[in-house]
Amino acid sequence: MTPQTFEKAEAPVSLDLLAELARDPQLRQEWRGERSPELGKLFDDAFLLIGGLKHASAWEIETLLDELGCHRRSREELESLEAPDLEHCIAFLEWLTDLERETPDVDVTCELLRTASRMYARLRRDVGERESLISCELIVNAPLGQAGDRDLTPLDLIRIGEVGPAFQFAATMAKGKLGDDARQLADENPFSRLSLVHVRPSIMDAILRFDVDSPTLSSERIARLAEHIDGCDACRREYEAHVGPAEPPLQVRCTPLAPLSR
Repeated sequence: MTPQTFEKAEAPVSLDLLAELARDPQLRQEWRGERSPELGKLFDDAFLLIGGLKHASAWEIETLLDELGCHRRSREELESLEAPDLEHCIAFLEWLTDLERETPDVDVTCELLRTASRMYARLRRDVGERESLISCELIVNAPLGQAGDRDLTPLDLIRIGEVGPAFQFAATMAKGKLGDDARQLADENPFSRLSLVHVRPSIMDAILRFDVDSPTLSSERIARLAEHIDGCDACRREYEAHVGPAEPPLQVRCTPLAPLSR
């Protein structure tokens, strides 16, 4: 599929403010002590979600906040952080957390957080803050075409680690300029239709080079890719074209994952 470029993420002001508190334990304690129990509970929920994403990505806190698009804010601006702001942050962070739980390994998690944050920022600019998150949740679960006997969604591609293609497909279903641009790119390229190969050639090559002692791809991702290729006619034909007629079906040196069922 034709590449869809997402600019670096720009977080909403509410997430910027939450990030300031996440960075500074003393500031966090002071702010938390001056707020109502209800507001404090919302903050605790949001802070736990940030901690979960930090753990899942293995990033330092500054790296995570930078990838989410957060900018520095002043102490004075923290006074404006209210319950609706934290509720929106929680909804966004929960969406990222739900997606992260579907990834096969840390490398894919990092790519996911980076790409999802950027698409969200682009949609937020196009259709507004309230509708952007709803749109994100819908399009990652929207069918993108037939693969074998299954109806795939961008979320299915995330599960096999194909984050870039997943969000390229998702962009074609988005509202606003993002969707218009993505659909125009797809229309201009006859090879970018949603029913074609879902696994990139570079990943096919990495499967063939897989070495259990020095893996390019994790064993979990290999297993998921093998299952996908086994059930997807287009991807299976592409894989067989890579290995050639003299080679056996998809095999990797990490039994019992080796053979495909066909």
